[in-house]
Amino acid sequence: MHLRPYQNYAVAHTYGAFVSGECSKVLIVIPTGGGKTIIFSRLAQIIARNKRVLILAHREELIQQAVDKLFKSTGLRASIEKADDFAPLDAQIVVASVQTLQRAARRERFAPGHFGLIIVDEAHHCLANSYQGTLNYFEHAWVLGVTATPDRTDKKGLGEYFEHIAYEVTLKELVLDGYLSPIRVQRLPVKIDLAAVRTVAGDYSADDLGEAVKTHLATIAEMLARDFADKKTLVFLPLCRISEEFASQCRMFGIKAEHVEGGSPDRAEILARFTSGQTTLLSNAMLLTEGYDEPTVDCIVCLRPTKSRSLYAQIIGRGTRLHAGKTHLLILDFLWLTGKHKLAKPASLLGLKEEEEAKLATMDGDLLGNAEAVQRDAQEALEEKLKKLANRKAKTIDPLEFELVGVKVADYEPVMKWEEKPPTKPQTETLEKAGVDLEAVPNAGLASKLISAIVDRREKSLATMKQVKLLTRFKVQDAANISFVDAGEIITKRLGTR
Repeated sequence: MHLRPYQNYAVAHTYGAFVSGECSKVLIVIPTGGGKTIIFSRLAQIIARNKRVLILAHREELIQQAVDKLFKSTGLRASIEKADDFAPLDAQIVVASVQTLQRAARRERFAPGHFGLIIVDEAHHCLANSYQGTLNYFEHAWVLGVTATPDRTDKKGLGEYFEHIAYEVTLKELVLDGYLSPIRVQRLPVKIDLAAVRTVAGDYSADDLGEAVKTHLATIAEMLARDFADKKTLVFLPLCRISEEFASQCRMFGIKAEHVEGGSPDRAEILARFTSGQTTLLSNAMLLTEGYDEPTVDCIVCLRPTKSRSLYAQIIGRGTRLHAGKTHLLILDFLWLTGKHKLAKPASLLGLKEEEEAKLATMDGDLLGNAEAVQRDAQEALEEKLKKLANRKAKTIDPLEFELVGVKVADYEPVMKWEEKPPTKPQTETLEKAGVDLEAVPNAGLASKLISAIVDRREKSLATMKQVKLLTRFKVQDAANISFVDAGEIITKRLGTR
């Protein structure tokens, strides 16, 4: 099995987190399309040499996908524990339905210590009672959660259960490295008013959304037929009847469109026609948000607005996979009138600061290119602040000065529970020795981030933060990349002539 470099890093970092004994519940954050199933399959292969592995999923597609990809990538066959399928008790790897193991009688077929590792696919669901009952029963197992959540708030929620993010890679990194498709955004001049839509369980009411969207279906279908007929388009709507109506409207304008839902008797045939190109537009009502891989999709239309960045990332992620001849993914966005509500939009995929995200949300075109322009403006203001810090006579180093060497601390916030705690004594001793202002380091998470940067620079024989601060005062170019030895010589020479 050949893994991409970042997938190898994810496996190595996760395995290291477990065997070090420092934590037993870890999280991997990786964008949709980044190969999370391949990553946890490889980890399952390693762990299954000595311990039994349980993979939890909550939908039929995810269960079968885990079984298929595990075999394809490792040659290992997993047993299924679901409904009428009972896994043998000596199976090394079991893929189970969360709903099935929610029942105590099914859970208790296995002893509490039966599994050494539990993998939770789509881990942003794992705080639900249906998951927690199983996780608590197998309380001594290592737990790996895998999620594509792009949002700090979501990660903080997961931090209530998980102890550590073992590995994280961003959508931006995978696009720039050529592993995911570039993304372009085009806003359509269709005003859809959500101001009167109620909130149910933290998100927009599907029934109210259906009413808000349905009067615009013909207009949007006509636009798609006129301007985007050459696209392979996946459309998300709030209700099955609205999705079915939209597909009908699209056919009236000449688009080869179909609707699919969980109860479609010919569901496999519908998906096959979309894959082959017999159908060029497929509409659904939240059926295909997870566990659906169709790399030929090059246009996403989200007519199921949501406040959840995780859900939005799942929707957009259906189109980010690479495919021969596919130059980019096109997101068609609308002029949502939301009142006081904050809606997840293309800008929400990048984890920007609120003011940066608001500015990016008004821009069409290349998503990452526009984001860089927005962040460039913010960086200029930060650099002015850094110059003032670097010119101070103070002997200590402000954490913000780590930005001089590319360590992003300006918008750092704790995510895991341990990160919120005060710095430990070993952390404060290390930072104090490095000259860092301890009063500006309020928590263990920031302390860990700073120490990692200090250690990394030491291992690479680069200038210390004290040296970088002095070199910046002396207006030395590219101070962050000067070696420890060269920095010492420059500083000695400059101080000797002052």
